[in-house]
Amino acid sequence: MFQLGETLSALEAGRLVIYPTDTVRALGCDATNAEAVARLIEIKERPEGTGFVSLVDSLDMLRHYVDYVHPRLQTLLAHHARPLTMIYPNVEGLAPGVAAADGSAAIRIASDPYCQALIGSFGRALVSSSANLRGTDPPSHFGAISSDVLRVADHVVKYRQRDTEPAEPSVIARWNEANEIEPVRK
Repeated sequence: MFQLGETLSALEAGRLVIYPTDTVRALGCDATNAEAVARLIEIKERPEGTGFVSLVDSLDMLRHYVDYVHPRLQTLLAHHARPLTMIYPNVEGLAPGVAAADGSAAIRIASDPYCQALIGSFGRALVSSSANLRGTDPPSHFGAISSDVLRVADHVVKYRQRDTEPAEPSVIARWNEANEIEPVRK
């Protein structure tokens, strides 16, 4: 259905890729590859301890990185109207720099069919950082990605490059100690 071979090879080799997600286009890499994540941190000029959003393809894959997903949260993840990135405490298995300084990490179950197929075939989480450089707005579609970002990517996914429908970043929330959703970004 999707042409994944080149993208999978780039990810396996620790390369940075620009790929479509269920929100904005991402500049990302294998979320478990320390060298790839370090390169992305340098390019994006991310302050130490900030962390990145990671994408998984399913609740089962999410459980590889997160100890516990409350049943109410499972229901919310399945039925939320907009893409929902959740911040989980004490994640495991991600490369240094993916989690924030406090050990938490922002993870979203991708809903885009291409993104799900890519992550499912890859078998590991992907870093999903908007395809822009520090101080610039995230691109609302492929054509809005700057040439500077395109130059630093090792591979650019061709799928949906002609889409001009504006995309927005996901909602970000955390599950607090009172077992309630606490919005971080609406």
